[in-house]
Amino acid sequence: MPSLKQLETFAALFRGVGHEDEILNNLGIPSETPELPDSEPEPLPDPAAAEAADSDAADADADADADARSTMRACARARERAWARRRPKTHSRSN
Repeated sequence: MPSLKQLETFAALFRGVGHEDEILNNLGIPSETPELPDSEPEPLPDPAAAEAADSDAADADADADADARSTMRACARARERAWARRRPKTHSRSN
């Protein structure tokens, strides 16, 4: 992104194209020069750092999902064992 100084220079050069300021003054039309901010904006975060943070969050989510599936399987096995202990044993009679 250009600096404020570069924007000021560009705006001045651009207004000079085709004698725009002179023509607008002769027609009684005020020039519309946008005001520039007083200070430079804060720099944007490094995209690589943001991507790494997103990747770490995705890895943490995947780990949490795997842990949840493992816990669900363990609970299902425990339920099956508990039900197996409750079922009456059936014996086949031999004649």
